[in-house]
Amino acid sequence: MSTKRTPSPWRVVLIVVGALVGLFATLLVAGLILFAVAWDGIEPSLEHGCLDSEEPMVAAAAEGDHDAVARALDGGDGPDLTDEAGNSPLACAGPAGHVAVVQLLLEAGADPDTIARDDDAVVADAVAFCQTDVLQLLLDAGADADGGPDDPERSATVPLADALERGEADAVLLLLDAGADPDAFRSPAIDLPAQESTSQCPEPTDRRRDAALALVLAGGADADGVLGYAAAQGWPDSVAAALDAGADPDGPEADSPLLHAVERGAPDVVDLLIDAGADVDHGIAGPSDPTDAGSLAALACLARQEDLTASACDPIAGVLAAAEPGEDPFATLDEQLGPDADRARTPLLQATWDGDLALVERLLAADADPDGASALGVVPLHAVAVTGDLAIAGALADAGATGPVGGPAVPSDLAEGAGNEAVARLLRDLGA
Repeated sequence: MSTKRTPSPWRVVLIVVGALVGLFATLLVAGLILFAVAWDGIEPSLEHGCLDSEEPMVAAAAEGDHDAVARALDGGDGPDLTDEAGNSPLACAGPAGHVAVVQLLLEAGADPDTIARDDDAVVADAVAFCQTDVLQLLLDAGADADGGPDDPERSATVPLADALERGEADAVLLLLDAGADPDAFRSPAIDLPAQESTSQCPEPTDRRRDAALALVLAGGADADGVLGYAAAQGWPDSVAAALDAGADPDGPEADSPLLHAVERGAPDVVDLLIDAGADVDHGIAGPSDPTDAGSLAALACLARQEDLTASACDPIAGVLAAAEPGEDPFATLDEQLGPDADRARTPLLQATWDGDLALVERLLAADADPDGASALGVVPLHAVAVTGDLAIAGALADAGATGPVGGPAVPSDLAEGAGNEAVARLLRDLGA
């Protein structure tokens, strides 16, 4: 008499897991096959890397095989040949740090201003991959320290800007010594998160970048431009150096450094600027390009926010949004001031909106006007009505704030509408 065996629970589990693993493997293989089919239609310059080049000399250069490259040159291959994807030996050897191969190619007549398939000059790639020895060889061979001629068809990286972004002081010095434009430091640089994983660059830090910018200033960059950039980044050493070099803390080229230092939340920089005589009631913000100080400070502010609404770091827009729910505050600003108009924004308004009590107190101690109006009549009491920060409201009241003359709304009404009852009571006591 036979009996039917019942599989143990563990055996059932193993069978199920095995089936799932098999299914996953099947789907993975199918996906890879589909990917390979689709890949055939991709632009050749993106399809093949240096190491799998169909040109032996390009692949050898990428590997750092000096002897193979030498044999190819002796056999008649030109030092600037390119493969189907646009890879050249120099563009492949440089980022990989194959110094001997780079030197061999340059001695054989390779163009030190070679443009890689990513539209960057090999000098820019040497900076991007922190290959200082390669950079030195290229510059000694006459490479353009600014990354080659301007070309609207190229989305090229400016080497000095990238060296600054990476905090690479040695690269900054080499580029400046080779004649790089010191005022090109504000040009767009390579997006660091997109940097290839093969790069040997250390993690950039603000301290390293601050030191690098001080070198750019010493290399002849405009002091006012450096001041604005450094203030927006919150870099005290460069700010101090720019002020020592004669930068005007209220000059138009400095782009409202005190406002942007407040927006950055950089108390050391705020103190330096106030001590240098900056007008504590002056600030201009408005439409700007991605490389100026205002944009840098705004991006830094947004990075600190949990609420990434468009008005999170713009107190005027934030007050308008609270005063006119459902309306686009930026459309209102454009309509009333013009889309390209500068917009007055006091540092005290910014510090109040950001909820930075220490900076509010520092500005008030420097005699900032507690009722100083920004664009559309927005004052600090408007901002604190929306944020509901009772400590800052008290500091403004103690400094003599009495409320706005005009503006988008009555501050106490704004506070009540935002549910900030304690601040609303204080504002009503002030007659605001």
